[in-house]
Amino acid sequence: GAQFDIDTLIEAARMLELQKIAVKFIICGSGDKFNEYRESAMNLSSVLFPGWIGAADISGLMRIADVGLAPYFNNAGFDKSIPNKTIEYLSAGLPVISSLKGYFKGLLEKTGCGESYDQNDPLSLSRILIELSKDKPRLKSMSLNAQSFFDKQFKAEIVYGSMIDYLEEI
Repeated sequence: GAQFDIDTLIEAARMLELQKIAVKFIICGSGDKFNEYRESAMNLSSVLFPGWIGAADISGLMRIADVGLAPYFNNAGFDKSIPNKTIEYLSAGLPVISSLKGYFKGLLEKTGCGESYDQNDPLSLSRILIELSKDKPRLKSMSLNAQSFFDKQFKAEIVYGSMIDYLEEI
């Protein structure tokens, strides 16, 4: 839809298939451009569109995934925030590969739990995916960093405890 740059993912998948790099893109959900995207990727065996799926299916996919993609369009709404989907990826120990700039890009760099690519640049995305597919120790390290960052910042006990402290303070 309006928040996600799926065209760049499809083009990166096309580039990777031409190079015979074994990567699968599973793009879940639906929206205004669902049929357009599915048609654009019709001849790509590396791109799957299961449509809207439930929590159990999402959990299962995250267990078998190596990374979580966050192909957001950079806009003012994301400049100083962390999208919910990225927190879900971190909860599963998935490194986040994101097109976001600003606060979230800095957070990925600082925590070592992901990488940033340039929005609308499939070559930038494909380079990161190729590097990670060839460097399993780095991928594992990023995964451990993702889980650690989630555990320290986003676990319910941490969030609720911080909120209670804040409310008592005010």
